[in-house]
Amino acid sequence: LAPDNADYNYALGIVAQRRADPSEAVPFFKKYCVLRPDDARGRLQLGITYFYSHQEDLAEKELRAAIEHRETAAAAHFFLGRIANQEGKFSQALHELQQATTVEPNYADPYAEQGIIYMKQKAYAPAAQALLRALAIDPDHYAANLNLMMLYQRTGDTRAGEQARRFEEVKKKRAERARLSLRSIEIVR
Repeated sequence: LAPDNADYNYALGIVAQRRADPSEAVPFFKKYCVLRPDDARGRLQLGITYFYSHQEDLAEKELRAAIEHRETAAAAHFFLGRIANQEGKFSQALHELQQATTVEPNYADPYAEQGIIYMKQKAYAPAAQALLRALAIDPDHYAANLNLMMLYQRTGDTRAGEQARRFEEVKKKRAERARLSLRSIEIVR
């Protein structure tokens, strides 16, 4: 491979980020940031990698830099919201998630995360509203379907059974996509 090829480093970082130890992606994204310092995607992916590696301080630093660029701002705000949520800073988390949806109104993940936070606060009406908004954008959104099912069960909503069936469908689709991603591809010459 070409160690000074920015595209290879980015691609290898993306693959490594999804492995058992996401921190394996750090050197690839650091190299990408050196090779393409003006591309905010590098800082964003480095921040996301630090997040998945449970290095929140480093993640926050990179994500704050990614906020400054239109193309990475929504995702950066989303992950900053997740960090704040994990730290129990719910108002800060909701603010970051609102910023994400302001930048990108059709981004389902921040709405799903808002729903999770509202559920933690036992604010069930705003939780349902946020989760339903996420599902309006992406009907197969795993976290939104799961948390809406849990919300309906927790509140005794008559739609709980229907949502449980819907979640099972989403779970099966997700398992099938995972199975297909592991299939072998044979190249015949």
